[in-house]
Amino acid sequence: TDTYGCVNNDMVEVTVHELPVVELGLDKETCFGEPVTLDAGAGFEAYVWSTSETTQTIDVTEQGMYYATVTDANTCSNNDSVFVTVNPLPEVSLGDDLTQADSVILDAGAGFVSYEWSTGETTQTIVVYDSGTYWVVVSDENCSNTDTISVSITGVPMLADIEKLNVYPNPTRDKLNIELGSHKPGTLIIEMYSLDGQLVYSKQLKNISNILDRIDVGDLNKGVYNLRIVKGSVISNQMIVVQ
Repeated sequence: TDTYGCVNNDMVEVTVHELPVVELGLDKETCFGEPVTLDAGAGFEAYVWSTSETTQTIDVTEQGMYYATVTDANTCSNNDSVFVTVNPLPEVSLGDDLTQADSVILDAGAGFVSYEWSTGETTQTIVVYDSGTYWVVVSDENCSNTDTISVSITGVPMLADIEKLNVYPNPTRDKLNIELGSHKPGTLIIEMYSLDGQLVYSKQLKNISNILDRIDVGDLNKGVYNLRIVKGSVISNQMIVVQ
């Protein structure tokens, strides 16, 4: 209505568009160094992430909250957020590369959920008799990590006048067999020491040439021991694992 009392009207139609639906999913977990792909979904006209990226998907490696704002063809916008947790890798170390005359015990360390060696074994420790590169993958409740070591075996030193020396099984649970063959009788000393130097087994054999000696290790604590075989001035040392 104007000042002259004239009336007129007009109308406008308002369309209310639904907001675009964007869903980043549940909060996510990953391991250090492993990216997580966040996907805001296809079909939108524009994407803006809290990282300033403008693509449908982004890869993230850092822990934190991430947001995505999407815009559809009607210029309507909506957003969603997701929290990404980055778990640390378990720490595993096989130590420095080794050179050993005979067998080597490799220890991946205690406290992991699982172990997987390049040899196919799944125990915390393994005994290797051959030169080569060995690796282990350890896993905790969340993540896995690996380490590698190079081992050089120079050869088991043979005792004087000894033609055959076999020690088995290794690792062992109850009995350890020592099989020895010699063409010249003599005195043989067999000893086992714990890693802290305590003598846990000792036997002296006189005037022997061939022998199969069995050591009962069932009462020993689980761990690594040094088997020492002495004939004259020559000494052979082998590492034994009692499980």
